[in-house]
Amino acid sequence: MQQMYNIDIKEAFKGYDVHDGRYYASVFAENQINLAKIASRVPFSAYSPAYVMSNELVEEMVDFVKPDGKSALAVAGSGDIPICLTANGAKHVDTFDISYNARVIMDIKTYMLHKKTDYFQYLHNLRALKDSSNNLMSGECSNIIRRAVTPQTLDYVIGMSGKYLLRGDDFRVYFPGYKDFENIQNRIHGRYNFIWTDLFDLCGHIQNKTYDIIYLSNVFQYVESEQIVANILTNLSKNHLNKDGIVVVDSLLSSSKCAPLRHMFYHKVRKNMPAWAEFKYNENAESLFLRVR
Repeated sequence: MQQMYNIDIKEAFKGYDVHDGRYYASVFAENQINLAKIASRVPFSAYSPAYVMSNELVEEMVDFVKPDGKSALAVAGSGDIPICLTANGAKHVDTFDISYNARVIMDIKTYMLHKKTDYFQYLHNLRALKDSSNNLMSGECSNIIRRAVTPQTLDYVIGMSGKYLLRGDDFRVYFPGYKDFENIQNRIHGRYNFIWTDLFDLCGHIQNKTYDIIYLSNVFQYVESEQIVANILTNLSKNHLNKDGIVVVDSLLSSSKCAPLRHMFYHKVRKNMPAWAEFKYNENAESLFLRVR
């Protein structure tokens, strides 16, 4: 069952932020300026737009983490990672995200996957909507959203009319194959549990919970301190990771424009980690993983 949250639309308008981090990545890569300065200029917020599709190597990631029969905690993002983990046998997946719009796109996808024949076309339609909330609540898109989301989320989408809730960028995207559709339809039985929080407060929301997989990819590049990242990874690994578990720390490290700087950043993070933390880089998934020795 999804958690309920009190959303004040007036406050949501004030807290809305159209930036999604792309400016951060490009400036960091080109000028190598201080991470903290960029993060303070274009932060993610509780209402930042969510991507319609993932740009990660989802299938390669699954081959490495092997989710069949495992429990997972995953950043919600575009919804593709939680859905893919479930499609490949994860027995339970909790999700979290700083932006409430991640819940919007994830709930839409969860619903549409049951439709099967409309899924691809509907995602293409969402990407073509120029990100407008007004367009989200028009025509066939409106009919689907009304059936896909909770009444609370629907009130939010309608209340945020005119704001950019979703982004449809033209980068590498993940589409589940037809084999995945069958697995998804058999394994997804309702909306995902969504925890509305940022990294810094995450542990307070998952007290007494442990997981086999903790998926944190593409979130740490917006944290300016190696020590803060090390503290978060240490806390999660020590208190919320099952024996022989794995943490997905970051992905697309080789294809990113700022790949050398990100590798350097995580090298410094590793120096701040306990001796039992072991970093592994997988070339196929272009990703960095953390295991406990």
